[in-house]
Amino acid sequence: MAVPHSPRGLSVATKELLAMMRLHRAFLAGHKDGRRLAKVGLDLHQMHLDGVLLREAELTGLSAVAATLTNCDFSISELFGADFTDANLTGSQFRRADLKGARFVNAILRQVEFQDADLRPGQLVRSVTGNGQRASDFEGADLNEANLARADLSGANLAVSSARGARFEEANLFGVNLTGADLTDANLSSAKLKGAVLNGAVLKRTVLTGADLRNAVLRNVDLSSCDMKGANLDGAVFRSSRVPLPDRLVEPIQMHNEWIRTNGAGGRRGDFSGMDLSKVDLTGVDFSGALLHGTDLGEAKLIGGLFVLTDLRDARLYRADLSGAVLNGANLSRADLTEARLRDATLQPVDILDGRQCSTGRSLPVRLTGAKLIDSDFRGAVCKDVVLDGAVIKDVKMLNRELGDLAPPSGPSGAAPKRNGAPMRHRSAGPPLGAKPMLAL
Repeated sequence: MAVPHSPRGLSVATKELLAMMRLHRAFLAGHKDGRRLAKVGLDLHQMHLDGVLLREAELTGLSAVAATLTNCDFSISELFGADFTDANLTGSQFRRADLKGARFVNAILRQVEFQDADLRPGQLVRSVTGNGQRASDFEGADLNEANLARADLSGANLAVSSARGARFEEANLFGVNLTGADLTDANLSSAKLKGAVLNGAVLKRTVLTGADLRNAVLRNVDLSSCDMKGANLDGAVFRSSRVPLPDRLVEPIQMHNEWIRTNGAGGRRGDFSGMDLSKVDLTGVDFSGALLHGTDLGEAKLIGGLFVLTDLRDARLYRADLSGAVLNGANLSRADLTEARLRDATLQPVDILDGRQCSTGRSLPVRLTGAKLIDSDFRGAVCKDVVLDGAVIKDVKMLNRELGDLAPPSGPSGAAPKRNGAPMRHRSAGPPLGAKPMLAL
């Protein structure tokens, strides 16, 4: 065992830790004078340990922020609520460890073993979350080649983590956040991913055989190189199961996805204005806040897409399939929606929020001012307060303008609003109880 050291040198606390570790090794060896290491809130901040045996230790609330704990064995240990933020845990083992509510933000977890570990949310005595739960947090962590087979990560946050070549076979990933995660060459066979969010995740050569992806969200994800044999995608929202995005769109859509995720702090707003995207399969892509002014989307597949506050002025959507799409607050002024399919789509105002997530009292309706609605199909759509001033309406399926009032424009008629280059915070403004939608379908 390497002698632990820290920038402060061998303090009294460090000497006490050494003594506790010696007694713990004796305990594991079955010596009568041994004693299990059991200490709540043990502070290993910036400590350097290599090859330390901490199996079966009771270390609830362990703080190992920025520590180097390489090749250590924490198997079967009690690590409830432990904090490994910015720690280097390369080669360490956490088999069957209780890690409920643990934090691994920006930690280095290369070749770490997590088989059968419990990484579910932890119940806290005091919490600011409102529900007393803190999810295990791996945001930005380096999980390359880590082994999480059969681990229980339900509800965990693995956003923008790197898990290239990692093993998640039969892992419980129910409701996990894998937004922007890199799962290149990872093995998720038979993993439970029901309700998981994988928006913008990199899934190159990812193995998903037999995986449960029911109700998972996979927007802006390319599944074309994945092994999907036997995977269950019932109710999943995804861009396309097999059709890859055109090469020219991959990078700008990924950057736009990052722009959305970071609220404008990173990435780049997607500007597809004037582009020819006719007949392109863009199923499930998130274009919220993007610029598609004058874009040709004729006969494009836009099924289940997100177009919240999107600028679609003068866009050509002739025979485009927008079934199930969300167009809340979108600007479709002068757009050509001739023979477009908008079955089960949502067209409602959005309530603009301020930086504190409070309502500003302003909202933006969907604007179809001067648009062409000829032979358009709105059956099953949910629409409220859509602005139709000057629109050409002819033979629209199930359109009934007498069921609602036209809303006056309540914002600029140009591009989607933004604040300091960031997407405008918003929430969909649903119809009040008993209100009748304008397009009763």
